[in-house]
Amino acid sequence: MCCAATSTTESALPPSGSGINIQPTFWKTEKHRYEPSFWLIARVAVLYSFFQIVEKLGVFVWPKILEYTVTHGFDVRSIALPTLATMGIGVFFLYSFGFYGFIYVFLDKTPFFQRYRVHKGDWPWKVDPKRWNALLWTTTIQVVFNFALYIPQMLMIKFVLGTPCPWRVDVETLPSAGEMFWQTVFFLFMEDLIVYHTHKVMHSKRFYWMHKRHHSFKHCFGVCTAYSHPFDDLVESAGPAIVGPLILWDRMHVWTLFVWLVVGINCTTETHSGYELPWSMYQLIPFMCTTDFHEFHHRFPTKGNYSSTLMFWDEVHGTNKEYYAWVQAGRPFPSDKEEKTKDE
Repeated sequence: MCCAATSTTESALPPSGSGINIQPTFWKTEKHRYEPSFWLIARVAVLYSFFQIVEKLGVFVWPKILEYTVTHGFDVRSIALPTLATMGIGVFFLYSFGFYGFIYVFLDKTPFFQRYRVHKGDWPWKVDPKRWNALLWTTTIQVVFNFALYIPQMLMIKFVLGTPCPWRVDVETLPSAGEMFWQTVFFLFMEDLIVYHTHKVMHSKRFYWMHKRHHSFKHCFGVCTAYSHPFDDLVESAGPAIVGPLILWDRMHVWTLFVWLVVGINCTTETHSGYELPWSMYQLIPFMCTTDFHEFHHRFPTKGNYSSTLMFWDEVHGTNKEYYAWVQAGRPFPSDKEEKTKDE
């Protein structure tokens, strides 16, 4: 199992002013989320800019996709979902390997990124390069295989619903930034409602043998987001992600589905990144998980924190108590030796 050397008493608390300080109780964390600061303004600016950009990108890209399908005799509803899913997968690799890969390799040792790193010890690729390379190769193959399985899953949509794409596909009703924003927030809440409960089930004795694969990573980093058993990926990722769009049906444009894929991918990659980036627009959403919150779950998989996006359901069901006790105790991590000898 891949793990990195840590101090048994190290603290990963983000510094004052980051705007996402994790407090010893759930409601104190929510209060600190919106404290006035430079980074709060930065997150608002990033959020506004993102939806303005994807609105204009849709106006530019979607007509070209439609033109291509007509020119080559394709049915737009048959090709829309595979095309946008492929684009979303491309975003995942670009974000996890490109953006975060650049940070891990070139920027990690800078004072700025060290300040916002959750885990202060060495990264696993520095502790045991041979084991790390083997795990990375296995992870990449598994992730590509899981993504390939999305093809039959998309075909199932046509079989079950009678249409390969129940959402709007025309140019005239391309969504505005505001429409995409509220629908994306709705999707986040719907997804998390399902994922909390399926994730908790996957931690039961009957199913943990599958979910354990995702917990091969004790220290989260970008690409481990999608490293999971295919069934696990279906019930905790692909399945829950499509529920919100199916509820809205043709009240949603298919371009919004692509934006939702980007948001969902980036959000979960961020919580698995190992950094509490202060400009994250996702931290404006109430109850949004922090990297610290999910890092605890990977380090102590039997102690709660089952939410993937929102911390709300852990609060409702009381599965965050050990996490906040751990925060109050100063975030004591198990030693490297303990992690090697104990397979949770």
